[in-house]
Amino acid sequence: MRVKKAIGKIHLWLGLGSGLIVFIVSITGCIYVFESELRAPFEKYFTHIDSSSVKQRLPVSLLEQIGRSHLQKHLSIDTSTLEYSNATVFTSPGRSAYYYVYDERQGLYHYVYLHPATGELLHIKDMNTDFFQVVMAIHMRLLMPYEIGHIVVGVAVFIFVVSLITGIVLWWPKNKTVAKQRFRIHWKGRWRRINYDLHSVNGLYVLPLTLIISFTGLVWSFDWIENAYVWVANGGRANPEYAEVSSFAHAREIKPVDTIFIQFQSTYPEAVYYSIDFPTRERNYFGLGAFPDESVYYNSTFAYYDQYSGELLRKESLETMTMGESLRYMNYDIHVGKILGLPGQVMAFLASLIAASLPVTGFLIWWGRRNKQLTKQVRHDTGQGK
Repeated sequence: MRVKKAIGKIHLWLGLGSGLIVFIVSITGCIYVFESELRAPFEKYFTHIDSSSVKQRLPVSLLEQIGRSHLQKHLSIDTSTLEYSNATVFTSPGRSAYYYVYDERQGLYHYVYLHPATGELLHIKDMNTDFFQVVMAIHMRLLMPYEIGHIVVGVAVFIFVVSLITGIVLWWPKNKTVAKQRFRIHWKGRWRRINYDLHSVNGLYVLPLTLIISFTGLVWSFDWIENAYVWVANGGRANPEYAEVSSFAHAREIKPVDTIFIQFQSTYPEAVYYSIDFPTRERNYFGLGAFPDESVYYNSTFAYYDQYSGELLRKESLETMTMGESLRYMNYDIHVGKILGLPGQVMAFLASLIAASLPVTGFLIWWGRRNKQLTKQVRHDTGQGK
């Protein structure tokens, strides 16, 4: 009993210490699970176009040039030394293309939506003020600078995982008779009993999902967890390291990205959309991605090309990856439940919602017991308890 009482204290103080952050992270996670579905109706006017107006698509190199020019014109920024530069085109003629740039030094995080056949500007979206991007920023770093915020969130989630484990120890019944009472919520009881059951019973039922969601989230917060995750999955080996470097020896053998893209597109014709990462100050190669499903990322294929010669440097897909690389590749889709489609998203949503309720119901349990103890103490001190 002493051990269980000590575990109860640990469970209590860990929960009180991390509860507010866990609540915020869980609620924002609930919202972001259906980000693409919630976003689509509001952005349809610039993400979808009249398919009959698309006769022949512009080369991706020209889309990049047009996107850059619009950013320079409308935002008066320097696009010559960007941190990240990408163009994305869809197979469907009814979808617009977009040029996407990111540069932390300039506070630049924008999407430029373009007509794929004419290059007409459809919309410029500033992701710094985008609702779902703000939700993501709260979820991952509480709107703090990333270097600090992701650690704060990571520590809180790690404490939450420990709280889940200690919670199971506290929930564990002594015998079969007690066990029958621990698997259901007693809706006819007093509010304190209902609140207690909402905390313990709901926590039990979502335990596997909350552990998976928490763990896949911790992979982004701590390198040591990611490395351990990969090491175990690979049977005691780290992932191989890759370095895609373009050779200046081929500087005269320029092969346009348009030619590379045409070859890549013909190799993966089943893709719903393609992404093209252009060389920037952070990378000196072309990176092309083929996505057969717009809702998930794990089944995509990437290829990296020398920016001068167009030579293929490396391909990346589930078929060529180690187990550790594959799991790391699927981490986002597992985290938000998309790995199982809509049912998985619903499960992730409900698990996150219940996870958000645990600090609330836990606090109410503690507050109720605290007030009860204070009442007893007052009665004792005033002689009313005799």
